[in-house]
Amino acid sequence: MIELTGFWFPEHSSAQATAVLELDQQTYRLQVDVQVLQGQQDRLSFSHRIGNIPRRITFADGSVFVCEDNDAIDRWLLQTKHSDGRHHLLHRLESQWRWVILSVIVVIMVSGGFIWKGIPWISTEIARSMPVGVYQKLGSGTLAGLDKWILGDSVQSDEVRARINQRFERILESIDQDEYRFQLHFRSMKNLANAFALPSGDIVVTDALLELAENDEEIDSVLMHEIAHVVLRHSLQQIIHSSALTVIITLLLGDATALSNIVIALPAFLLKSSYSRQHETEADDYALEKMVQAGIDPVHFANMMRKFMALETAGSAIAKSTPPKENKINNYLSSHPATEERIRHALEYGKY
Repeated sequence: MIELTGFWFPEHSSAQATAVLELDQQTYRLQVDVQVLQGQQDRLSFSHRIGNIPRRITFADGSVFVCEDNDAIDRWLLQTKHSDGRHHLLHRLESQWRWVILSVIVVIMVSGGFIWKGIPWISTEIARSMPVGVYQKLGSGTLAGLDKWILGDSVQSDEVRARINQRFERILESIDQDEYRFQLHFRSMKNLANAFALPSGDIVVTDALLELAENDEEIDSVLMHEIAHVVLRHSLQQIIHSSALTVIITLLLGDATALSNIVIALPAFLLKSSYSRQHETEADDYALEKMVQAGIDPVHFANMMRKFMALETAGSAIAKSTPPKENKINNYLSSHPATEERIRHALEYGKY
C-alpha cells in the first residue's frame, strides 16, 4: 500500500482541499478533512506522466486528486498492473535520449519505406481495381479545361486528320482492346511537339508532333506508346501516388468529393508527362510488342525518340539565352528519362 498527500478538487470547482489518498492492490481510500471516499482502484484514471508535472487522479464522480509524487505513483501502477501503467513506459522512453533517437530512426525508416515502396504499390493496386467508369469520369471535363486554357485548334487539314485517324483505328484493332473508348484529338500547342493520353482513353496529339514525324509509322509509334499508358493505367497510378493520402481517405470514408483533387491535378500531370522510369519502360515494352504484331518496325519509334532528343538539345541551348517566359521550346521528352537507352531498346526489339 502507498500513501499520497496532495490536493483534492470537487467536480467543476477550483476550490481545493488538502487530502490523503491510500492505494492498495484492489482499493483506494481518500480522506478529505472528515470526509472519506472509498472504492475499487480500477475506477481511478491516472494522467500521463510528463516530466515532473503533478499527476491528476480522476475519480468516478469527476473529482480530481493532484499529487507531485510521480515516482510513487509509477511504482504502484507497475505493481498493480493498472491499465494506466503503460504510460510509465512512455515516460521512460522519453527520458532516455538513446531511445528517442532510435525511435526517430525507426520512424524515418518505416515512413521512408512506405513512401518509397508502399504508396507506389497501393497506387498500382487501386488503379488496377477501379472500374473503367471511374476513368471516364476522371477524363470528362479534363480535355475541355485543357482546350480552354492550354490547347488550341489544330490547323491540320481534314485529309491529314482522316488519314491518321484511319491508321489509329487499325492500331486499335490490332491490340484487341475493347475496354476503353479510345479517341484521337488533334490540337495545337504553340510550337510544342507533344502527345498525351487521358485515363479515359482520349489521346491528344499536337500539330508540332505531326510535323516532326517524317512518315505515318513514326506517328503510329507515338500513339501506340500513349495507348500503352492508358491500358496499363499509368496516368492514374501517378496521380494516385501524388494524392495518396486523399485517395486513401476517400476509400476509407467514402467521400467521393475528394476525387475533385485528382481531377484538378490531372491536366498539369498530363502536360508535364511525368511518368516514372518504370512506367516508361513498361509502356515502351507494350508498344514495341504491339508494333511488331501490327507489322510496324520499332525503328520508327527509335527515330521519333532521336527527333525528340534533338529538340530537347535545341531547347536547352535556347533556354540558356532566352528568358523563361519567351522560351517556347518543349517536347515529348521534357521529362521522359534515359532517351538513349530507350532508343537502343527499340532498335534491339526490332531485331526479333
